[in-house]
Amino acid sequence: MGGTDVPTLAEGTWGLREALRWGAKRLADAGVARGEGAAREAAILLSHCLGIPTCRMYARLDLVEPEASARYAQAIARRCSREPIQYITGVQEFMSLAFAVDQRVLIPRPDTETLVEVVLEHLARRAPVRGSFADVGTGSGAVAVSIAKYGDCGGFALDSSRGAIEVATENARRHGVADRLVFLVGDLLSPLEGLGLGGTLECVVSNPPYVTPDEYESLDPQVRDYEPREALVCPDTEGLYGRLADQAAGLLRPGGLLAVEVGYGAAELVADVFSADGHYCDVGTRKDLGGVDRVVYCERKREGGG
Repeated sequence: MGGTDVPTLAEGTWGLREALRWGAKRLADAGVARGEGAAREAAILLSHCLGIPTCRMYARLDLVEPEASARYAQAIARRCSREPIQYITGVQEFMSLAFAVDQRVLIPRPDTETLVEVVLEHLARRAPVRGSFADVGTGSGAVAVSIAKYGDCGGFALDSSRGAIEVATENARRHGVADRLVFLVGDLLSPLEGLGLGGTLECVVSNPPYVTPDEYESLDPQVRDYEPREALVCPDTEGLYGRLADQAAGLLRPGGLLAVEVGYGAAELVADVFSADGHYCDVGTRKDLGGVDRVVYCERKREGGG
C-alpha cells in the first residue's frame, strides 16, 4: 500500500480496528515506533482526526467515515516522515495542562517540569509574599503559565521570537492566566530594562537554548528537522548563562531565585558560572525523573552577603 492510500469498505467507511492496525503497521514499518508504542500513536492520531478523546473513541460505532479516514491517512504519513506527533495534533501535556504547540515553539518536555517544581517550592517557602517572576525564553509559555496558575502569581514571559510569544499568549488565555502575564519580545531580560523593576522580582526562570552546534547535527531527525533551531542551539553555553545571571542580579530582590534548565553534563559548569558571578549564594542542582542533573538554581545574596 503506497502513499497515503487508505483501504475502505464498500459502504465508503473504514473499520475502527482496521484503521488502528493499518496505522500502527505504517508507523512500525517506517521505524517511527514499535509494538505498543506504534499502537498508542496510531490511536492518538485517529482520535485527533475524529475530534474525540482516545478514551471515547473505543465506545463509538466501529466505523471511520471517509473524511476522517483521509485526515487519518495524512496524519500517519506526516508521522512516518518523523514529524513530531505533537505538531500533528497541535497539543502537548505539561504539568497536567494541555498546551497548544506548533513549529514556532519547542515541544515542552517532562524534564522541564522539574524546573517549574523548583520555582513553585521557592514560592511556597516565601509565602505569603507574591512577588513577580520573569520566564526567559518562554516558547509555548508552558513554564510561565504553569507558574502563574499553580503559584497564584504574575510575571513576565519573554522570548526573542514573536511567533513564540503568540503561541504563549494563546496558552495563557487557554488556562485563564492571561491577565497575570505580560508578554514581551527581546533578548534575554533586556525587554525589562527601563521598567523600574530593579530589585523587585521574586524569581527569574529560564529554559534557554543549550544544545551545541555539534550536538545539534546528531539530534534525532524529529527534533532537528522540525523544532525551531534558534530555540535549541547555543554556540556559547557558558556565555549565555553568564549573561542571564548578570542581568537577573539587577532585577531579583534579596533572596530571590534564579533557576535554569541545563543540558546533559552541563550542571557543574553552570553552577560554577553562578558561583563566580558574585551576586548569588546557595547554588544547587536538582535531578529530573531520569536522574540527570537538570536544574541549576541559586538565590540573590541578601545584605551582608548571605
